[in-house]
Amino acid sequence: MKRWICILLMLGMAASLAMAERPEVDMTRLGREELNSIIEDVETEMERHHELSSDSQDAVLAVTKEITEDYFSDQGIEISWAWIDYTYTRDWDFYTLTTHIDYKDSAGSSQKPDVYSEVLCEDGDYNVYYLLVDTDVVLDKRDELPEENWTSTPESHINETIGHDLAVMPREELERLYKQAENELSENHEPDSKTSNLVDNLAENVVDAHYDEFGADVSWPWFDYTYTCDWGFYTYRAPVTIRSDGGDSRKAEVYAEAYPLDGQYTLTYLTVGEEVLIDRRADVPDPLYPGAEEESDPTETPMPTEAAESTEVPAVAEAAEATEEPASTDIPEPTEAPEPTATPEPTATPEPTPEPTATPEPTATPVPVHIEFGAKGEEVLALQQRLIALGYLNGSADGDFGGQTQGAVQALQNSHGLEATGVVTEKEVEAIQEDMREQAERAIVVAITNGQSTDVFAPDGNTYDTRKFHTYTYTAGLHAVVREDGEWAQTGTGAWHIEDMRIQYVGANDLYADLTLDIAFDGVNYVLSGVTRTMGMEDDLDRGKTSRLNIEEMEPSESMPFLTVPPAMLKDEAAEQTPAPSEETTTAEEVSSAPSEETPSYYDSQARKDWIFGQFSIWTGAHKDLEDIIKRNLNDEKSYKHIETNYIDCYDQTMCDTVNTLLSDAGYSQRVEVGDLFIMTEFSAKNVFNATIKNVAYGIASYQDNTIELIGIE
Repeated sequence: MKRWICILLMLGMAASLAMAERPEVDMTRLGREELNSIIEDVETEMERHHELSSDSQDAVLAVTKEITEDYFSDQGIEISWAWIDYTYTRDWDFYTLTTHIDYKDSAGSSQKPDVYSEVLCEDGDYNVYYLLVDTDVVLDKRDELPEENWTSTPESHINETIGHDLAVMPREELERLYKQAENELSENHEPDSKTSNLVDNLAENVVDAHYDEFGADVSWPWFDYTYTCDWGFYTYRAPVTIRSDGGDSRKAEVYAEAYPLDGQYTLTYLTVGEEVLIDRRADVPDPLYPGAEEESDPTETPMPTEAAESTEVPAVAEAAEATEEPASTDIPEPTEAPEPTATPEPTATPEPTPEPTATPEPTATPVPVHIEFGAKGEEVLALQQRLIALGYLNGSADGDFGGQTQGAVQALQNSHGLEATGVVTEKEVEAIQEDMREQAERAIVVAITNGQSTDVFAPDGNTYDTRKFHTYTYTAGLHAVVREDGEWAQTGTGAWHIEDMRIQYVGANDLYADLTLDIAFDGVNYVLSGVTRTMGMEDDLDRGKTSRLNIEEMEPSESMPFLTVPPAMLKDEAAEQTPAPSEETTTAEEVSSAPSEETPSYYDSQARKDWIFGQFSIWTGAHKDLEDIIKRNLNDEKSYKHIETNYIDCYDQTMCDTVNTLLSDAGYSQRVEVGDLFIMTEFSAKNVFNATIKNVAYGIASYQDNTIELIGIE
């Protein structure tokens, strides 16, 4: 009997837990901080009561193995356990395990029954209360289990936003709350780059124009801009330096609020330090959540309490005219005004983002960037990080502009034909941005290559081994080449939003991909996010034939480490070294027949990496030649359906010994050699009784002989 029986049993238990009152929560009116509090509290509870440590997994497996092996030992049967395929769950002190075993029955036939166990942890001791092998109930003490899945009531954990005790909530409910909060944040509380840039421009224009009236200049940062969004209501913060003609300077924070009034985004509140430049908070609806206008009294105009009490501040131009004294060249002292109030509870509103028309154009150009020897601080730190990434500066960034940093700046200047002054101005910033633009494109090539390659996995065949990742110089396997740059919109120094970039996978049957993504240098690495990759033949991409395209969305995470690219991987060493071997210059036969002292290791061989890539389908990941052999061994070849293919790379003798031990324990006589791939393909097909069943086929792909051998089907 197959795994579905165990799954039904687990679902039945989950259903009994779900009989408790489900916390129905309307999150459409919750603000960003409230949603984040739900997410953080759920994560805490999942970690406390529903996630397994490796020690817990080992303990659950050990007690399950002990009873299962005793059960078969009494029948004179020796069993072997699955290599992989272990599924655990936990709810408080209650654990489940689902896996399978292999053995030969008295008739010599191979059997592969599923094993399902329920285990309770009592004062650190793990005890099995239920054990099912295929359809045989080996142990059943469920009537002795506590009514709840804990041995002692967990410490209460009330989330203040929803008022529910998360400590007694089952895993399924916690996951539902987490997903609901994440979706609400994504839909209504994440600032988009276009509107963020618009708010930035609005704020900069007004602040620059205001201080120009006093003969002062405002220096804006390279980065360190903070945005929030709640249902179309944006807030913005940025640290600035204000300099007078006399050389005096002071630092301040620019804080702005923006909202779409009359169909376009408008600044509704703007301060520099304590000085209020704009206050139109009374025009912003309160609250802002969806449906608020229908619920409120149409005769009243709600407004934030603090804004109602604040004094009316004249417009920028009027403020200048009202000054009795002649304009001073010193930086004006901040006027008495209330502190920026807390962001009002936002609500859903349309999010049009037309270009601003009412905001005055700046009447003065901000002070040019000027960083030189002896400077210290965050701007110097950011400069050093970028010079290190680009290879102009060795060592680490410390925020102190010393002799090494000055020499690195001069190297940058020489590289771009600028005067080697060692001083950073706008020209040097542009040069850095130009170099980083080139690095960013290389980072995309490296990330997409490693994300699609088949030779960068750990021995388990499921997780990435970052040590195997290809550099820009040696992008093997799926070698991505940029064919169309697409549209690049700069969102910061070393940061871009890119649309319609087209890449080609060389050697992959004319396969292309269109990319939309964000890429940003975070001070250490280039990080790709918001990646949408649409793969297909070029013709299908051009005609938008979605039924023939593979569309995938990716975000940086532990499961997608290839989206984080260190600058060290982006050097173009090909211009400085002998080109790496290619298909045209190095074949598998040449590698194997060359003298041993000149033969590259299997791990590093470019030809072997290309060979590995060629073994598997780019669409399904299946091994085509192994599939052909499997189909020839089936009762109904047409019923074959591929589920999943994994492989173990036998790149050295140690790995070969590990795989061969497993093969020997499983009763197989075949053995792998260095350079081989051990392949496992899970598939479904109809048996002689016309029933569709799942199977796993094992095979060995030989690099030396370029052959594939089917070991067996279980």
